[in-house]
Amino acid sequence: MGFTWAGYLGKLEKLRKNREQVPLADLRGKYRKPYMELLRDIKADTETMLIHFLVGGLPFDMSEKAEWDSFVNRVNEIIREANKAGTFKEISRAIFREYDPDKALDIAARTIWPKVWYRAYSPYWIRHCRKRDDGRTWNDLIRMRWRQEWQIWEAEDGTSWRAMLPPSEPQIREEEERERERIQSTADQSAADQKANKAG
Repeated sequence: MGFTWAGYLGKLEKLRKNREQVPLADLRGKYRKPYMELLRDIKADTETMLIHFLVGGLPFDMSEKAEWDSFVNRVNEIIREANKAGTFKEISRAIFREYDPDKALDIAARTIWPKVWYRAYSPYWIRHCRKRDDGRTWNDLIRMRWRQEWQIWEAEDGTSWRAMLPPSEPQIREEEERERERIQSTADQSAADQKANKAG
């Protein structure tokens, strides 16, 4: 059976209850085998969740194997950097100590996802953006045209829209900088709120 959110939450709740109700010596001794299996399952589910979150919704032409391999290499480099920075320790703490997958995803959203989106995926995305004879920019991955005035992609018939990266490197860097500032502002506000809560 594949990953399901309900199943994942159930495993985290089981881990929490086991740790609250069963002495650690018993979990590591008498119940070692099922306990270790539960930890392995949660670790595998966490990895699956993060992979889906980070790259699951990115349009890709899977016939472009060299492009896919290049993208995967860039993502792996970002993951190595995040590991060195201690990001995965934070994520692990959120999962295995706080039983909070939302917090784990928030950490990934602030630290890893922007790099995957702007650094790893954008070179591939830009290669699929082309000016057409009518002067509009077209992306053949999503089969939509860029509406500059709205900063959004629009279907040819105008009946549907999609938020994705802009069509050019300068626009992407500008958006990346805005996102970095937004994340920093949110982090600063969160730190200020925590400080105020401790003081109050």
